[in-house]
Amino acid sequence: MLGSKKNAAPAIQNSTNNKASASDATIISPNSKFEGTLNSTGILRIDGEFRGDINIKGSVIIGEDGIVIANINADKVTIAGKVEGNICCSGSLELVQSGKLTGDIDAKSIRVDEGAIFDGKCKMLKSQSDTKIPLPKKNEEAK
Repeated sequence: MLGSKKNAAPAIQNSTNNKASASDATIISPNSKFEGTLNSTGILRIDGEFRGDINIKGSVIIGEDGIVIANINADKVTIAGKVEGNICCSGSLELVQSGKLTGDIDAKSIRVDEGAIFDGKCKMLKSQSDTKIPLPKKNEEAK
């Protein structure tokens, strides 16, 4: 039903922060299943089931009813459903309250809402503006 909270999608925006048009989006709807490798640009929204590999120059959104067993490589990832697989995200990864992720993350920034489940390892990617802070040597730590 339109407007129901269960089917409400996280906000969909393209890389220029404008609302994306329908022509920019690929949707795997509820009751749909896809198996294989998906390479695309723009926005991918999964409300059904996906197994394989995902490579998107843009955003991936896993809806509350979405089930993904795949490795994901994208600019931005939002998870409200269930994902099993590793994620490499050149931008941000958002795991919302209803989301569950089992796998490792490489991302520039990460947000995990209260109630979300994450089981894996996380590695923060460095940006060009990062500065290195020298770590103290072992003998300096003991002092």
